[in-house]
Amino acid sequence: MTASDIDQILDVLTEAINDAKLFAERRVPSWQFVEVVQGAREAHDALCRALVRTPSLATREILDLKVTSAHAVARLEAIATRRAGPHQ
Repeated sequence: MTASDIDQILDVLTEAINDAKLFAERRVPSWQFVEVVQGAREAHDALCRALVRTPSLATREILDLKVTSAHAVARLEAIATRRAGPHQ
């Protein structure tokens, strides 16, 4: 794992979160929204795994982004759950 790999994961994560926020605002059908939110969760999980494998790459900025993105993904997951309703 290299710094470039971490940057690539962060790019994917940021894009997924931004897409999910946009989908939430535009009331995109729930299944599409859920897929985008799942992608954001997967990207966040990949970031966490990468930082565990290579702790030397965990700068303060990256750790802050990890925490901030965790909160964003959790909020988006809550919205996705509400939209899916009781028929999950």
